[in-house]
Amino acid sequence: AIQSMFAAPSKDEACRLLTDNEIDYVLIGPDERTSDRFALNEATFADGFVLAGTADQSGSPVNFYDVVRSCETGNTVAVP
Repeated sequence: AIQSMFAAPSKDEACRLLTDNEIDYVLIGPDERTSDRFALNEATFADGFVLAGTADQSGSPVNFYDVVRSCETGNTVAVP
């Protein structure tokens, strides 16, 4: 499942996988960028997800993406 989430070809696919697995945040840092365990499509996150924060790890950025805010459907529930 992790491989599919990080390699998702589109925001819609990433949102589906992340919300189905109840993941609220995605961290992408040096370890994810150089991993040989999975492919990373960082553009899916950088171009379509809300950046919740950044940190520095060994001179390389670590980005935290907010899945909840990024994948909101805009649906509302009517209250009688």
